[in-house]
Amino acid sequence: MSDLADKFFTDFAVITEQRKKEDLKELKKSDQLVRYHAMSIVNRAQDIQKAFNNAGVTDDNVLDFDVNQYAELYKLLTEDIDKFMELSKDQERLKKERVKIVPVFTDSIQRVKTSATDLMEILRTKDTTISSDMKGKVTTGGRNVPLKNFDKRVSALVNSYNTMIGLSR
Repeated sequence: MSDLADKFFTDFAVITEQRKKEDLKELKKSDQLVRYHAMSIVNRAQDIQKAFNNAGVTDDNVLDFDVNQYAELYKLLTEDIDKFMELSKDQERLKKERVKIVPVFTDSIQRVKTSATDLMEILRTKDTTISSDMKGKVTTGGRNVPLKNFDKRVSALVNSYNTMIGLSR
């Protein structure tokens, strides 16, 4: 039974991935660039999660992850974030695409970017104590969990994205 279930989930993941790519292509083709970059940000953040997961990397062995592989994923994510932020200021485009940008989504994007940047610094410097959220704060010296923080923020990003798209129908 578990072999069958594994096959189902593997096949389902492939189909879901193909569907995401088709949706993105369609958005770009129809000049829905705000929506395109919003969806792409979510996908890119999830790609980072998958890369760490597939490599078997957790907060306990985060330094084992290939910094060059991460740098490429990080670059793609931040390019989409920058483009989205630029396009989200274009009132005519927002009207044309009928998109209501909700503050919780832009806030979630910034939080994901902060966590992604922390991960980049951790991998680049091989220093796991980096956390831009803790700068200037008095902490009890608890364990730094950059991947867990990133995962939580990606989850919030997905929820806020779904809220925004739901309101933009």
